[in-house]
Amino acid sequence: MRRELAEDLTARSLVLSVPLLDRCGVPDHVRALTSAHVVAVEADLVGRLAVRAAEPAVDIDPLARTRLAVTAGGTGLDACQIAAVTALPGDRSLVVVEGVAGAGKTTTLAATRDLLTGQGQRLVVVTPTLKAAKAAAVEIGAHAGSAAWLAHQHGWRWTADGTWTRLAAGDSDPVTGRDYTGPAPAARLTAGDLLVVDEAGMLDQDTARALLTVADENATRVAFLGDRHQLASVGRGGVLDLAARWADPTACVSLDVAHRFTRPTQTADGATVDVPDVEYAAMASAMRTGRDVADVFDACTAAGRSGCTPATRSGRPRSRASRTAWPANGTVPCPARRGERRGRRAATRSSSPVTG
Repeated sequence: MRRELAEDLTARSLVLSVPLLDRCGVPDHVRALTSAHVVAVEADLVGRLAVRAAEPAVDIDPLARTRLAVTAGGTGLDACQIAAVTALPGDRSLVVVEGVAGAGKTTTLAATRDLLTGQGQRLVVVTPTLKAAKAAAVEIGAHAGSAAWLAHQHGWRWTADGTWTRLAAGDSDPVTGRDYTGPAPAARLTAGDLLVVDEAGMLDQDTARALLTVADENATRVAFLGDRHQLASVGRGGVLDLAARWADPTACVSLDVAHRFTRPTQTADGATVDVPDVEYAAMASAMRTGRDVADVFDACTAAGRSGCTPATRSGRPRSRASRTAWPANGTVPCPARRGERRGRRAATRSSSPVTG
């Protein structure tokens, strides 16, 4: 009975699936099937990004661009950050800003907020998680919320199995049981506003589609910020890749200088001050790309920034403190996977649709 049930479910699933590879003989271990819904969501997402990228943009005139650069430069921004600050307040419907960890994306957004405020426009920041949104609100000084919150405010609803629907004004809300009356004032977007999706590499396609739909309806410009080499989306991701692929090349800015890493040093008069750690910033950038791994490890080891824990034949570390936290099966814990699990749990908890 179980075998027949499994075969029946498999057959039904195959009928409802869409092949990704148009050929026969695909090995069983290759994931070559998807659903029509997944294909439709990505096609709609790509279409909206392509339309935005093709829209004519009125670049800031040279004199205004010079004033912006001088204003931004006075805040201590580097050349890449100034390029981003001059691109974000412009008229482009789609902007992509990528940068390594510690490249100053938050500082860039704070400067952008000041410029937009001077132009009578508003900066709205959303992030995949509520925790990141709260940090952005404090550090940037702009209104910020989770991406799920903004989508929920504009009528989008979703179930545990990934079914998305949208309420119209007057519809009964299945979450609250009351009639849906539209977004709260803080969630309303207007023409000329800039909607910034921070940590966009973690954004899933369904939420991105909802955000772009809302932005299109309100003639709101959109900017994606993030790093494709950091933690990926919990669901179907690749949103930042799609945005970077379809955006106009002149609307894509890369922040390549890491400012977060410093090291203490002594001045001539004996005082201790923190200065930029250029060497470690370069190593961090190299680790981010995943290229020349052996050379990067050797460089970290030579600089005393990495080390190996001595282990016995069973694979367990020798120290008592390490043995306490070591898995019973003797396997080596993978920080990336452990961090990914934490990130997934955080994203699940922090993306509650009824919270900001």
